[in-house]
Amino acid sequence: MTNSELKNILEWVERRGQFIWYDLQKHFGYDNKKMVLVQNTLRSNMPASNNLVDHLYVSGKDPYILFLTARVRHLLAELKNQKSPLISVGLLALSVVSKILDYFDIISPNLFWITLGTVVVALLFLYWRTKNAVWGGLTIGLVTGIIISIVPLFRGGVFDGYVIGKWVIIGTLLGLVAELLGKVSDYLKRK
Repeated sequence: MTNSELKNILEWVERRGQFIWYDLQKHFGYDNKKMVLVQNTLRSNMPASNNLVDHLYVSGKDPYILFLTARVRHLLAELKNQKSPLISVGLLALSVVSKILDYFDIISPNLFWITLGTVVVALLFLYWRTKNAVWGGLTIGLVTGIIISIVPLFRGGVFDGYVIGKWVIIGTLLGLVAELLGKVSDYLKRK
């Protein structure tokens, strides 16, 4: 089951308040095989604290009336109210760069690198206080850029400082990818 499917199910359950498995199956059009996966995801037997839904047994009615656990209701409320600081800072940085570019009327291939550079500055701001792969990527990019810029000097060429900047950007973005993969890995280990 994908995260998107799980999110849709949890939002549906939240709107309804309570449900039975048959209603969920009918609403989403799941076959029996898919329902087993959904049931195992939402409510496993062990440990009970990891269940996303819990049930009530009402005598004389459907055997299990299901509802969201308090943990999931709290999580959904947080997700609805949460704004990503990365998106906010990134949008602010892009709007500032846009105003500067409009002022100087710069239209060139360097716009791509200027935009990425602004995003990198925002990332470095967000990951400022901790040791992480973003700063490691910046360091590797800086070292790689310096080496690549110095090599032409030994062959009679010229030093190109823009190459260092481009490698710093590439290294930082690769560091972000590594950082996010680490977070995904940690999340999957906890499941």
